[in-house]
Amino acid sequence: MAKQATITTISSGYASTTQLNANFAGLNTALTNTLSRDGSTPNTMTADFDLNNNAILNGAIGNFSNVVVAGTNLTTQITNTTNSANAASASATASANSATASAGSATTSGNEATASGNSATAAASSASTASTQASLATSNGQAQVALATTQANNSAGSASTANTKAGDAATSATGASSSASTATTQANTATSKAGEASTSASAAATALAATQAARDAALAAFDNFDDKFLGEKSSAPTVDNDGDPLAAGMLYFNTQSKLMFVYSGSAWLAAYASLAGALLVANNLSDLANAGTARGNLGVAIGSNVQAYDADLAAIAGLTSAANKGIQFTGSGSAGTYDLTAAGKALLDDANNTAQRSTLGLGTAAVLNVGTSANNIIQLNGSSLLPAVNGSQLTNLPASGDGGIAMAIALG
Repeated sequence: MAKQATITTISSGYASTTQLNANFAGLNTALTNTLSRDGSTPNTMTADFDLNNNAILNGAIGNFSNVVVAGTNLTTQITNTTNSANAASASATASANSATASAGSATTSGNEATASGNSATAAASSASTASTQASLATSNGQAQVALATTQANNSAGSASTANTKAGDAATSATGASSSASTATTQANTATSKAGEASTSASAAATALAATQAARDAALAAFDNFDDKFLGEKSSAPTVDNDGDPLAAGMLYFNTQSKLMFVYSGSAWLAAYASLAGALLVANNLSDLANAGTARGNLGVAIGSNVQAYDADLAAIAGLTSAANKGIQFTGSGSAGTYDLTAAGKALLDDANNTAQRSTLGLGTAAVLNVGTSANNIIQLNGSSLLPAVNGSQLTNLPASGDGGIAMAIALG
C-alpha cells in the first residue's frame, strides 16, 4: 500500500460525490498507514523501517526484539555476553566462596577471586547497559545504535575480561585449595608442635621444680656451712652466727692470732698442726733422683733406720698365723709352723733351767752326774750290777744271810 493517498482532482462542480468519497477513502487509508504521535492505534510497524542513514533523536527507551548492526545481531551477542557474564559471575562467586572457605593462609587468593567476581559483575552490568542502549536505538537512531555497538563491544571485552578473571579465579581457587591443604598440614604441624610445646612445658616445670629443690638444698647447705664455719672473729665467739648455742665441730678464724680454731663442745682448740720439722717435699724430697739421700732425708736409711730385705724374714712374713702355733725354719729362706702344746709353752716361758725343772717336777737329783765319785748318782752296769763303791758309810745293813754277805762283798 502506498504511503501517500492518490487524490483525483475535481476540476469543476461539487456534484461528484463518488470522487470525493474515493479521495476521502484514500486519505483515510493513508492515515491508517502512518504512526500516531500520541500513541493512537494502529501505532505499530507491519514492515521494516528504513531510516536511510538518519538518526532517531531524543529517544528515551527503545524496545527491540533483535538489533542487527553491520550484519551482526547485537541482541544475540548481548544475550550471549550476558549469559557469559552471568556464568563468569557465578563461577567467580563460587570461586570466591571456595576461596573464602579456605584457611586463613588463602585470604589473598580469596581476595583475588572476589576481585574476579566484581569484574564479572561489572561485565554483567555493562551487558545490561548495552541491552538498554540497544533498546534506546529505536528512539535515537544510528547514534544510539553506534553507542549500543560500542557498549556491546565493551560488554564483549568485559565478558572476555570476566572469563579471564574467572579463569584466574579458578586458578586462585585451586591455589586457595592448595593453600587450604597446606594450611591443614600446617595446622596439624602446629597441633603436633603444640603437643611438643606442652611436653616441653611439662619438662620445664619439672626442671624448674628440680632447680628450686636444688636451690633450697644449696641454701640449706650454705646455712649448714654457716652454722659450722662462723667466719673471721677477733675473739672466741660464745654463740653461733644465728645467736644459737655453740656445737662441737664449729670453726672460726681468729684474726688476732691468725689461727683456725675448732670447738670441742666445751672449749675452742687450735685446729692446726705445726709444720716445724715437717717432711715437706721442698725441704726433704727435692733430691728424689738419689733414692739413698731421699731415704736418709725421710729417716728410713736401710741398715740404719729400717731392716734391709732378708729372705728368712720374708719367709716368716709369708706364714699364716694361728693360735698355738710355733715358727721354725724348714730350710734356707723357708719357714713353717708347728703345734705348740700347753706343756711346751709352760717350759718356754720359764726364766731358767731351775724353773723348767720345777715345771717338769724334777728334784735336785736331776742335776747330779752319774758315777761313783762324790755327789754322783750310782748307775747299774750292763749286767744290772752295782759298780764298786765305798760302802763304809752304809748303815742298817742286814746282820746275817746271803744278802748281807753279798752286800759285804760288794762293798768290800
